[in-house]
Amino acid sequence: MFKGRVILAAMAGITDGSFANEVAINGADGVTIGGFNCHTSTFEAAVRINERGREEFIITPQELAEHIPNEINKISVNLPVIINLRFSDPHSKWMKGLLESLRSLDKNIIIELNSHCRQPEITECGGGESLLKRLESLENGIRVGKQYEFPISVKIRSSSLKEPETFLKLLRRESVDYRFKGCLAGNALV
Repeated sequence: MFKGRVILAAMAGITDGSFANEVAINGADGVTIGGFNCHTSTFEAAVRINERGREEFIITPQELAEHIPNEINKISVNLPVIINLRFSDPHSKWMKGLLESLRSLDKNIIIELNSHCRQPEITECGGGESLLKRLESLENGIRVGKQYEFPISVKIRSSSLKEPETFLKLLRRESVDYRFKGCLAGNALV
């Protein structure tokens, strides 16, 4: 999937299409945009995080199906584009609408499910790291992404895994490729 190992990671409020394009034209093997909030609760959490001074993407879940393809189209280099998504409910109509809108793009898209964010506002609403304590929700997120036939990556903070074998069994059962590299697991690094 990747020739090399230089991949731009998601940075909330920073890694949009323009930023990713600058990194891409300077030699990255893949870029990540996001994290984008696919559920009302994670969006509201991002607003609160932004209000306390941390950059976040303040794009409503309803706007994502139009916004993210526009961001992807800003990337002029043909390389894998990883889209980092935060969610607390993978069955959100906004998440499904976004995934449907991405199917029409002629790009190498990978969906990265964010189980990494440790901002209290995100974890308290059931997103980010808290998904590692609720593997059924994470599994549902993987299945929703796979319904749209995208490769799935799961971004984690490995120090947050209390039961790594259970997590790895989930990835294997759902045929999610993985490789631990720092705090990232997912087929985006294979």
